[in-house]
Amino acid sequence: MVTILLLGLGIALTAGGIYMLVTHHQMAGWPTTPGEVIERSLENVGPKSESLRERYKARVRYRFTVNGQTYTGDRIQPADVVGTKADTQKLLDQLSDQVTVHYNPSNPGEAYLMPLSVWWAWLALAAGLVLLLVAAGKLLLAE
Repeated sequence: MVTILLLGLGIALTAGGIYMLVTHHQMAGWPTTPGEVIERSLENVGPKSESLRERYKARVRYRFTVNGQTYTGDRIQPADVVGTKADTQKLLDQLSDQVTVHYNPSNPGEAYLMPLSVWWAWLALAAGLVLLLVAAGKLLLAE
C-alpha cells in the first residue's frame, strides 16, 4: 500500500514539475502589456477541520488591451496562489493597481501577472523522481 502511494505521489510530482517547467519556458517568450487591477480578494479554501490551519486563495481580476481588444484576466500565476491569510493578503497588497500582464500571443485571454517560479518546478520534479526511485526500489526488494 505504501509503495502504491509513493508511486502515485511520485508520478504526480514528476508530471507537475514537467508541466511547470514547460509552462515557464513557454511564458518566458510571451509579450507583456499594461493592465489595471479591478478587483482583489481572499477566498477561504479550507480546510474546515479545527486541527488544521485555514488556507486562503488570492483572487484578482484585471483588465488589459491587446491589439485594440480588451480582455479580463483572473490569474496571478498558472498555479493557484494559496497560503495563510497573512501571506496571501500580503501578496494581494503588493499588487499595484497598474500591473504588467504576460499574455499568450496566440490566445490573449490566457494571461498571468507573475511568471511561474522555476525553482518550484525543479523542486517538484526532483521530489517526484526521488519518490519514484524509492517506490521502484521497494518493488524490486519485494520480489
